[in-house]
Amino acid sequence: MIVAGGAGIGIGQLGDDGDGDNGTSQEAEPEQDEVQQVLTASDVKIVDASTTLPEGTEASVHWSPSLGKAVIVTDGMPAAPDGHLYELWYQNGEGSMVRAGLMPEGEDNTVLLEGDGSDAKAVGITVEPAPHGSEEPTMPPVAFFALEDA
Repeated sequence: MIVAGGAGIGIGQLGDDGDGDNGTSQEAEPEQDEVQQVLTASDVKIVDASTTLPEGTEASVHWSPSLGKAVIVTDGMPAAPDGHLYELWYQNGEGSMVRAGLMPEGEDNTVLLEGDGSDAKAVGITVEPAPHGSEEPTMPPVAFFALEDA
């Protein structure tokens, strides 16, 4: 079973939009504010992954229905296979997967999912081709977070 992180979660590697600046632009601070809003929302729900990630990897999604936003927190996440990266997805009410951004490299991340998660039923992580990911998942999720169970 994957264990959710608790209070004091560090915000690392936010705002990596793949342009090589690693989020050091002015965009990083507003994103950090949004992360904090989700993590401290009065209705935040924390969901652990039903996952095939290696033992010792912790992954959780912090989801605020009122904000329509989610943050994924990983600890000890192994690197994606060569030539691949981790891509994030919202699963909507129809069961379709909607792109929600890319995970930055690194074992420990706190990442705000992109887009509107208001009607999300789940969040998934897949392994996709680098450097841009895919328009739709090409592999089954390596981690899946059912928001309806939260």
